[in-house]
Amino acid sequence: VSFPRGMTLGPQTGLVYVATLDSLLAFDHQGQLSFGIELTPFNNTSTGTRAAPSAFKVLVNSAETLAFVTESAPGAVEVVDLVNRIPTDLIPVGFNPGGMVLSPDESKLYVGTNESYIAVVGVSERAVIDSIATGTLSLNKLAVSTDGATLYAATAKPDNAHASGALVQILAINRETHTLIDSVQISDRSDLTGQVVELQADQVGASLLVSYSRTSPGEVGGLDVFTFVGDLMVLSLPTLTLSKTITIGEAAGGFGI
Repeated sequence: VSFPRGMTLGPQTGLVYVATLDSLLAFDHQGQLSFGIELTPFNNTSTGTRAAPSAFKVLVNSAETLAFVTESAPGAVEVVDLVNRIPTDLIPVGFNPGGMVLSPDESKLYVGTNESYIAVVGVSERAVIDSIATGTLSLNKLAVSTDGATLYAATAKPDNAHASGALVQILAINRETHTLIDSVQISDRSDLTGQVVELQADQVGASLLVSYSRTSPGEVGGLDVFTFVGDLMVLSLPTLTLSKTITIGEAAGGFGI
């Protein structure tokens, strides 16, 4: 697969859906390609050329009739009809959309962006019908509690006390009222960089898992050096307190439960 980026499991067929730069691919349990759907090319008005939409994340509804794909080039969510295997709608949502979650009744799609809000898409309307203000820059990573009541969003806000210039935190937001429930800082002031890669609540609702890549300063032989560190953070729910940090290597990536 060329440039795989997002992945999810089909709840009905067990197919593995993979978003690439320009396509949505479906693989069976033996790793064989079942089918592929070309996503809508991006029309670059500044160059007058067409380019790959740069698909990022993919989400499938429970009936496995629709797939939703975030695309960074057009700043949109593409809706794909999995029955007829064709793209049907392209919904602008904001700059660099990433993670998505569906409401329990699947009438609303919540989309993380690199803006100061979470976009709320009406699934039947095929349009943005609302937004949830985060009060600071969102990091386009989004998760939902197992009961569907709480959204979790990663954000960054300017902070001169941080060497990176930004304080990274996780917000807990009431999905219905859009009000802030709680927040927790996960960045360290000494880190030179920090990036949330993935968020996901466990199936029993006890923990929120966060993969986090950072650059940490150090010293070797009197010389200043920096180290790449990948952490898996475990936040206890519903209190949203950091209970454990597991260093897994030089970089942290996406994960599944």
